[in-house]
This record gives sequence, C-alpha cells and structure tokens, in this order.
Amino acid sequence: MKSPSRSWRTATPTETWTSSADDDGGTWGSNAVTVARNGTPIMGLAEDLVRNIANQTVERCYVDISQDWRIV
Repeated sequence: MKSPSRSWRTATPTETWTSSADDDGGTWGSNAVTVARNGTPIMGLAEDLVRNIANQTVERCYVDISQDWRIV
C-alpha cells in the first residue's frame, strides 16, 4: 500500500526568500511530495508543484510579487 502524500508549505514569502527540500531517502517516487503554493504562483502557474521522482532536490526562490516563486 502506498504511503499518503506529504505537503510542504511555506509562510508568506519576502523578496529573495529561498526554500529547498531533497529526497535523501529516495522515497518521492512512491510517496510524492506536494509543494503547496499558498496562494502565490509557482513559475507563473496557479497550481501546487508535485515532486514524484526519487532522489530529487527542489529549490525555489521568491523573486518578488511580479515574478512569484521560481524553481532554481
């Protein structure tokens, strides 16, 4: 049986604020992580980011209100 999905949320961001998460245990392939946008677009999209490939690292940076979150 698959484990439930996990969600990663951040507080209201300020300019140049960064956050990252990595799959040290290699479980994202079978237990996806959702990066919740908390009302702020990610890469211009009004949807959460789902990471479901094992051994990945995701880092994002909040540029400003006109650029939103960017995956770096």
